[in-house]
Amino acid sequence: MFFNLFWSWNVRGLGNRVKRASVKKTVAKSKPGVLFLQESKRENVDDCLISQICGRHHNFSFIYFTSIGASGGLISCWNESFFIKKSNIIHIRYIVLVGKLLTLDKDCALINIYALNNHSERRELWEDLRRVIGGLRLPVVLGGDFNIVRRPEEKLGALVQHRAMGDFPDFIEDLGLVDLPLNGGSFTWSSHREELSYYRLDKFLMCWVFRHARIDHRNRQGGL
Repeated sequence: MFFNLFWSWNVRGLGNRVKRASVKKTVAKSKPGVLFLQESKRENVDDCLISQICGRHHNFSFIYFTSIGASGGLISCWNESFFIKKSNIIHIRYIVLVGKLLTLDKDCALINIYALNNHSERRELWEDLRRVIGGLRLPVVLGGDFNIVRRPEEKLGALVQHRAMGDFPDFIEDLGLVDLPLNGGSFTWSSHREELSYYRLDKFLMCWVFRHARIDHRNRQGGL
């Protein structure tokens, strides 16, 4: 079974040493086959930075989309003994890796996502991803920060935006994806207002063939 190993984290910036050391420690412990990072807030990503977050003797290849100033930024890393990349699509809100999962001997697409907290822009993103995934005609794994909940139980202490939420379940259903439970807790982000609210914004959505995958996320409460 290959299923250790899809891992995602909205790091909210990799500019300080403490954050990079925290990511490195978690990568060393979890040993992911694929690593998705969102909000790198880095205009440049090089081998030196990847060594700082994956270890000096890592076996990771990577591609990235630069941040726009101090906003956004995506990094997708994969272990060459786990996944072989054949092609890719790089977009401001997602990175698609097309290749083969070696332990399953199966071609697939792995998609790292960072959606904005804006209903109309998310709706455009879902439509764009429908088009991309439909054109690939491959099993897919989507992971990252979707910035929306799927159902009311994924919010605690906040009002549910039913209109915005409605587009997201439709997107999942239209593509026949499975919303896998996450390791590490029920929620992945919390507000810092006087009255705390909790959300599950980070997810992995997968085709049925990957339904037994082990996945992990990091709780973003308070940042680092």
